[in-house]
Amino acid sequence: MQWEYCSGTEGVSQTSLRVIYDWAKERYRHSMTRSNFPPGWSSNPLAVARLLLHIPNFIKLYWRLFADRRVSWLPKAILVAGILYFVVPTDLIPDFPLVPVGWLDDALVLTVALKAFIKLCPPRIVQEHVQLIDQGG
Repeated sequence: MQWEYCSGTEGVSQTSLRVIYDWAKERYRHSMTRSNFPPGWSSNPLAVARLLLHIPNFIKLYWRLFADRRVSWLPKAILVAGILYFVVPTDLIPDFPLVPVGWLDDALVLTVALKAFIKLCPPRIVQEHVQLIDQGG
């Protein structure tokens, strides 16, 4: 492609345009070779089933950490805020008329709150509760 003949490129160096072009070409090539699932997600049905089977353990873990007095108020406040945002019908992006987009922001906020809760809890306490749940407690 001849960069001199592109419209709207006056004042932009050919090197800059080449870098942008190479970056876009690499991103396109990369997108064609990977799955369409976000990072951490899997198209493997067994992996999805395994995750679904662990949901009761996750609920136990979150409940135990929330009830633990050694966990500070900040992670608990973030968890409550995320759950409230998910449950309360008032949203930043309305659910209707674009239902999937409206649900996406709810799921995103809840996911970030759940991850932040675990990250902000002291690792020693999280590990202690995970071991107790693994032992059947």
